[in-house]
Amino acid sequence: MRALTAAVLLAGCAHFSRSDQPAAILTDTQLGYALTLSPSQAWAINSATGRAVSAAGVEVRVGMLHRGQPSTALACRAAAHEFIAKTGAPEPTDQGLQAPWTFTLHPPNGDTVRVLWAFWPSGADCLLLEVTGPETAAQKAFGDALDSFRVLPRDPNVQREMDLEAAVKLLTTGDYAAALERFEGLIASISDVALLQYGALMSAYALGPNAFARALAHGQAALAIRGNGALSADHRRRALETVGILELSMEHAERALVPLSELVVRAPRFAEGHYNYACALSLSGHVDAALKELGQALALDPALAAHAKNDRDFAPLAGPHFDVLMHGVSAAPSDAEEDP
Repeated sequence: MRALTAAVLLAGCAHFSRSDQPAAILTDTQLGYALTLSPSQAWAINSATGRAVSAAGVEVRVGMLHRGQPSTALACRAAAHEFIAKTGAPEPTDQGLQAPWTFTLHPPNGDTVRVLWAFWPSGADCLLLEVTGPETAAQKAFGDALDSFRVLPRDPNVQREMDLEAAVKLLTTGDYAAALERFEGLIASISDVALLQYGALMSAYALGPNAFARALAHGQAALAIRGNGALSADHRRRALETVGILELSMEHAERALVPLSELVVRAPRFAEGHYNYACALSLSGHVDAALKELGQALALDPALAAHAKNDRDFAPLAGPHFDVLMHGVSAAPSDAEEDP
């Protein structure tokens, strides 16, 4: 798949439209579009990168912006404006059907670039037509592309692949609300793939307390899936930790015991796993077991003592044994595992 980026397009093999052809056609069945360019300019079409370049110096390409849910052309343009806000491009004002937006950029190299954009919603994504080049020739190519642009239906399998790619990209770039929408959209039709539930868990968790209930539901679903659709060992460890923290945050200490007890077995040198398990044990009334787990956590990472001293979760542990743990911790370097 190709998504619109600010990077320079990769070079590739091109073929030129011949003068006896009625027009040059730029199409991509995976992104789902087709457009026709006027034969009044000679075009070199690069099917690998999805762009066309004319002898007059006009470049036409189509990219994609990922969003969380179905949208409109104007909403697509708003997302694009946010994406390039730092370039200083002016606010668009044209309210046309494809929300066209024309502006001039002045990059550091001093070359002025005339940019013409138009947008089409495509499922939960936005197709973006971009035309750049000399004013008159670029405007002609833009008009031709606007008149001929078609959004094509995608194969359902291709659509699912694109949805997953979009969800992962949105999660990794920090657009957690949109990522959650995309993961939950996939889960609506494919509920038995733990990795989708895991993505929804991490997206919702990152949104904060208002989304914790959604996060917990997805985390529990992810951990319950076994067999071919199950989580990898690393993802399971992360899911166990996150579900345990969610249960504690929602004051479900007894429920937190289940994921956290598995976590400390799977990651015996992960200090924070033992620490959180100690919190759950303490709040559940298992004082001796909590002191043991807390001691294990501090042995792996003595720096945790500074937090433990004032952690209200350990109020039930108050007494000589807790005091010994707090005062017996050295400032030795941590030998704990990193966050799994």
